[in-house]
Amino acid sequence: MLTYLKKSNSVYQINPRDETWVDVNGLMKNFLSEALSPVARLLLTSDGSMTRMLEALTLSTVSMIMKRQEILTAKNSLLNLKAFDCAGKALAREVWLSCNGKPLIYAHSLLLAADDGRYSLESIRDTEKPLGRMLIDDGVKTFRGELALGLVKSPDVAADLSLPSDTDFWGRYYKLSSDSGLSGIIFELFSPHLFQI
Repeated sequence: MLTYLKKSNSVYQINPRDETWVDVNGLMKNFLSEALSPVARLLLTSDGSMTRMLEALTLSTVSMIMKRQEILTAKNSLLNLKAFDCAGKALAREVWLSCNGKPLIYAHSLLLAADDGRYSLESIRDTEKPLGRMLIDDGVKTFRGELALGLVKSPDVAADLSLPSDTDFWGRYYKLSSDSGLSGIIFELFSPHLFQI
């Protein structure tokens, strides 16, 4: 996912600090000295719905600010869709999850839908709900695996959040699977404002 983010035609240029990326155990060993707040540790290591976590933290509804989405085919050289059991296309989607008008989590997803699954990529593309809210409302069971997390720099994101251009952001990515035939890889970048709640 990090290679894809570096080379993709994303709304934001994301520059991972490769030496900082670890699994959950690595976070607990290497970064606790940076005094991450309990909220930060919970959000970074959660294997649950980020939509539900944001709603619980902010006591407000999560809305989605769409930045970009497009259906990519297997011809896209940045994707190795053969590694997935899919029909040769993926939905690339970039959104901000926000509460009370404040953007809190930038999510860049590569979503795949099984031919015989509950969802099509087009139905996901056409919804105005955050993915997490759609899955919760439909009672879909999800699993997040192969979680990795670390620091990234993004002057573009920093500018949108009125932060200094050299701000370090925490990010994470994981593989999503579900009992609905929907799967994918999701990268999330966290606004530092979220960790101050």
